[in-house]
Amino acid sequence: MVVLDTKEQKEREEGEWAALGRSLTGKAPVKFAPGGGRGASCINPMDPAIAGRRQVELVRTIVELGLGKVLDEFAGSALRIAIRRARQRAGDLGRTPVLADVAAALRSPEESDAKAKQRTRDELLADGLEASYVLDRLCGSEQDATGDLTGMLDGPTSLGVDLDADMIVFDLTKVPSGGVAMTILVAVISVFLEEVWLRPLCECGTEPGQHDRVVVDSNSGAWELGPNPESGCRRYTQRKRILVCEEAWHILGTPQLASLLEKFLKFARGYGLSCIFIVHHLSDIDDSPETQAALKMADTIVIYSQKKAEAEATVTRLGLPSWTAEHITRLRRGIALWKVGEVIYPGVQHLLVEAEQHLCFSSGSMTDLTSTDPENP
Repeated sequence: MVVLDTKEQKEREEGEWAALGRSLTGKAPVKFAPGGGRGASCINPMDPAIAGRRQVELVRTIVELGLGKVLDEFAGSALRIAIRRARQRAGDLGRTPVLADVAAALRSPEESDAKAKQRTRDELLADGLEASYVLDRLCGSEQDATGDLTGMLDGPTSLGVDLDADMIVFDLTKVPSGGVAMTILVAVISVFLEEVWLRPLCECGTEPGQHDRVVVDSNSGAWELGPNPESGCRRYTQRKRILVCEEAWHILGTPQLASLLEKFLKFARGYGLSCIFIVHHLSDIDDSPETQAALKMADTIVIYSQKKAEAEATVTRLGLPSWTAEHITRLRRGIALWKVGEVIYPGVQHLLVEAEQHLCFSSGSMTDLTSTDPENP
């Protein structure tokens, strides 16, 4: 399970999912904070774990989000060349490239690269100069630590980012909501998850290529993945995964991110993936085609009590029967309306056993606890 947690518990100075993550894995959440600092984590968009083409797409997305516009063909070509050179130069030094290496390569193009594109070196420099300034602004430098992504995406990937753990919580509560940093950070995490976390893997922990092919129809030659003699697994079974997005309006409200998650949803069955998006109000989310597409793919919808205007807007946007609007306003605490496929369950009660309550108690700041000891009131 992976959780993108953007909802902070002020009294605990961490996200709401941190306690649950620790209880399952014994590990602290992967916390991101502008400027970094003690306990903060970093994910490197130039990490070799991200395949070459996807890495180019990702760095281009970062630059375009920082610019607020799409790169033209000349700037896009200069950026691709700079990414290749950044990999080469960092490799020659025996280290992993980072975004600052890309910015440096954009400002120091090589004559041979310019000639291959039938450009002069000065023309190739001009093509990529704006992109280099954007990366400088986002990542900062040794002299300037005020970049939007400083301490989060400007260095090597932290060792604590273990995507093989049973549950990993990405704590984004310190990242300003609605800003470019949140948008870019979620985009990088999403690609990182797609390239590393969602790679095909059997429940026994081995890759598909380690399993024997078993022919199931000799006429057509159709086959399936069968046993793995080395692990003792009798049949390949895709590992199941769950992605939880808390306060998902941060993601669904951004067309680029909504489009990225729409891809997750489209291929969820092949990935063995379940996606859970949690929002307080659908009115927090824009009405872009990408968002609408993501909402339409929801197989299960759970709605708790809402006020009249919000309930009516929710019912209209989700295409629910008109009678459900009034019903939603009357739901009691802990009871929700569920829509599973085309079937509506008007009153599903959600229960917590005592052992679970401390893991999801998020109302500490609103609670006035008093002693029940008569001798020590």
